[in-house]
Amino acid sequence: VCEWMTNQAVYDVAWSEANEHVILTGQADGSVKLFDWTNPHGPIMSLEEHTAEVYGVDWNLNEKHLVSSAAWDQTVKVWDAMRGASISTFRAHQQLAYAAIWSPAR
Repeated sequence: VCEWMTNQAVYDVAWSEANEHVILTGQADGSVKLFDWTNPHGPIMSLEEHTAEVYGVDWNLNEKHLVSSAAWDQTVKVWDAMRGASISTFRAHQQLAYAAIWSPAR
């Protein structure tokens, strides 16, 4: 259907809960990127606060504008995709964070 070239590896992908054309990716350069598969020109948003590889990403099932990312900088971040900014950061107790999955109840 489509493809984008990235400068770094992509470790995880999640489909948007609000828009069937948008995917969220966790990148090896520490960024979280949103792509619209109807737009072949690259990411529509790049969220860049992690300082190491982003290994896991997930969309919130209920608050569809919220996403989470887990990175090897020992943090899990919650992002507001509508604002394009992180709203919370959690430390992973000196361990690498591999996944940040939302509870289906919240």
